[in-house]
Amino acid sequence: SAHLTVAGGIRNAGTVELLNSNAASVASATLTVSGGGLLNLPGGIVRSVGGGGSGGRTLAAALTNQGTLAVEYPLTLSRASAAHGNDGSVLLSGGDLTIAQSGTTPSFTNRNLVSVNLGRSLIVSGGAFINASDGVTFVGVLGGAGTIDVSTASFSNTGLISPDGILAVTGAASFGATARYAPHLGGTAPGTGYDRLAISGSVNLTGALEVAFSNGFTPVGGEQFTVDRKSTRLNSSH
Repeated sequence: SAHLTVAGGIRNAGTVELLNSNAASVASATLTVSGGGLLNLPGGIVRSVGGGGSGGRTLAAALTNQGTLAVEYPLTLSRASAAHGNDGSVLLSGGDLTIAQSGTTPSFTNRNLVSVNLGRSLIVSGGAFINASDGVTFVGVLGGAGTIDVSTASFSNTGLISPDGILAVTGAASFGATARYAPHLGGTAPGTGYDRLAISGSVNLTGALEVAFSNGFTPVGGEQFTVDRKSTRLNSSH
């Protein structure tokens, strides 16, 4: 395995890659930042990459992301008692992201964009997962058509959820007064024609529902669109 430990913190304005380039190897790749955390600056990129080899990819650091965290291969973010923050983009395109939280009041707070592609999963284990907004200077956005698993974490949303298909949430969710849910209606089939938020657990829904039409679609009388499988149905009428 390849394991790099940095004691004094990292400020990244370039590219950090976690990969295994040996196709015959199952070695893991781990970057540990034991003090100061990892600050990924605007324009900076942190990538988990296959590289031809297998094995795990682990970022053992308190992450403050202002650039891009590109999950192209399964990645674990793990640091005890960390308050992770995203003010950039977290993009799950080719792998799952597991946020393994432990210790004292661990959390991951999104203040910009987390996008989970179809077939990919964001798994939050323990602690709090917060999609945040102050209503003025920042708004956290959760998007995509994958799965967000918060079955062992607490999930609160005061920001924006804007699926691109069917975005599944495994576990419970709590929506605050500033929360916004913005599905697109572009046809009559869930997932391909219109967006849906599917929450498996209990949910406290407050905030605003903002529906936008796409693809020149106009619903006709009697058509129904279940944009939230847990509780909300839109009925079209003349």
